[in-house]
Amino acid sequence: MNHNLTFSAQAQTMLKSASSWAKFLAVLGFINVFFVFTIAVGLMSFGTFLPYLGLLLQNPNLPTDQMNQAGFDISSLSTGAYSYLPLVMGIIYILIGIIYLFPITHLFRFGSNASAAIRTGNEISLEKSMSHLKSHYKFLGMFIIITFVVYIILAVVGVIGGMFFGSQMM
Repeated sequence: MNHNLTFSAQAQTMLKSASSWAKFLAVLGFINVFFVFTIAVGLMSFGTFLPYLGLLLQNPNLPTDQMNQAGFDISSLSTGAYSYLPLVMGIIYILIGIIYLFPITHLFRFGSNASAAIRTGNEISLEKSMSHLKSHYKFLGMFIIITFVVYIILAVVGVIGGMFFGSQMM
């Protein structure tokens, strides 16, 4: 390795621009995570009441006893096979938000350290920024590989399930 590596003025300008875009994209990512967490809390808090709310919005003057007579049992909102679906979906959204925090945190730290390195000429800040950029790409690479493996498993399970259930129908 060449330890006497220097950056030209053009390379420094491009690194400064890349760091600004990295910070911008990271901030958008943090905002996205906030929305994901907000949706998760909403699902877990209000998800079981959405069918009831929909029926009320269609007919706001409909009393509760008439809703029950119409076949809509309010007590079924808290029981049954689908009563835990909003909670499960909320937990999945929280997990997605947590997973998404790792790459955007590294992206933000890359941008901040690269900006500091260009501004101050500090080599340690430049090394930190490159370390965070490496971690960002390493996480994305592993995540994409895991996603491909999950897709392949789901495709195989889908084909086998389709063959099994298809043979049951004949």
